[in-house]
Amino acid sequence: IWCRYLCPASGVFAVLAKIAPLHYKVDRDAWDKYQGDFEPVNCAPLLDVRRMTSASECHSCGRCAGQRDAVTYSARSPFSEILDFNNPARTPDALTLVYGVLGVATAAFQWTLSPWLLSAKLAAAEWLVDHNHFALLDNDVPWWLLTHYPEASDLFTWLDGALILAYLLGGGFLLGSLLLIGPALAARVLKTEHLSWQRFTLALTPLAAASVILGLSMLTVTHLKAEHLWLGWLPYFRIGLLTAGCLGSLWLALQLILRSTGKIGQKWNAGVAMLWPVGLMATVWTLVFFVW
Repeated sequence: IWCRYLCPASGVFAVLAKIAPLHYKVDRDAWDKYQGDFEPVNCAPLLDVRRMTSASECHSCGRCAGQRDAVTYSARSPFSEILDFNNPARTPDALTLVYGVLGVATAAFQWTLSPWLLSAKLAAAEWLVDHNHFALLDNDVPWWLLTHYPEASDLFTWLDGALILAYLLGGGFLLGSLLLIGPALAARVLKTEHLSWQRFTLALTPLAAASVILGLSMLTVTHLKAEHLWLGWLPYFRIGLLTAGCLGSLWLALQLILRSTGKIGQKWNAGVAMLWPVGLMATVWTLVFFVW
């Protein structure tokens, strides 16, 4: 029950698993023809293994491996699931991708470096002081809610917490909405039944995976710097990973466009539309790593 319905990270992993290069492949014919004895599968996310075609909800725990001689751990193209029109492109997955993984998560990774958040904080603090409202400037925030280490002079105020929350939710919603413009325009221009905006949105999955790795590695880099390790390779790693994510998403979008029934002009316009979300995310990470 926890794995399928309650785990807060399930949605994120379900989206990113769509480009997993390894997955548990089910041979339906072999499953149906099997005549020997077998133990029922104790599947943590409670999947119908016999009918499993997507890696999204599978946790790759291996409990079903070899079941009925029909389930094997196999390699595949990372793009095969998104390009397979038999696998539905669901709205929850698309919204999780743009608003969760690419939106809120990106805002969470960058808020400590954002000059916009700092400017908003200074302006809000100045307004509060001018109007004699000091409650939000108190630093008596509980340690379990925000950073509170008086001995290290590392204290957050209630204003900090409110602005951070607003930045994460507001910034994530704004970024996600801007990213959706490209897939929506591409789908509208092509007017092909199986090429919905959800399908084009899922084409951004490689870029989302690169963004998550780039963001999570920022804390690792902080620890490595504290150990005085050589990090001359870091800019090249970041550029390479971001480039790989951008190219992967553009390639996926191109393959979807080429499979449409639209005219050359429509395909060209759809391709230009899909350049927008990729370029936007590349700009965001360039600001984080090389400008701010």
